[in-house]
Amino acid sequence: MNRDLLLRAMVDWNFWYRDRFTAVPREYSGQVLDLLGTGEAITILGVKRAGKSTIITQVAKVLVDSGVNPLNFSS
Repeated sequence: MNRDLLLRAMVDWNFWYRDRFTAVPREYSGQVLDLLGTGEAITILGVKRAGKSTIITQVAKVLVDSGVNPLNFSS
């Protein structure tokens, strides 16, 4: 496969190059962001459909909006 075609497809599939609703902001997103600089592993636990993935998506959005390369994330 052509390398340029493959890279273009990867950019098209990357979550951060599309507009996407990231739900209502959760208070835990800020807490996770505060913990990121500690160097510790962060675990988010909860029952099914509690919003764990939404919290991670919101944290990633804040990081991308602050200048983190969106190619460092996968959807």
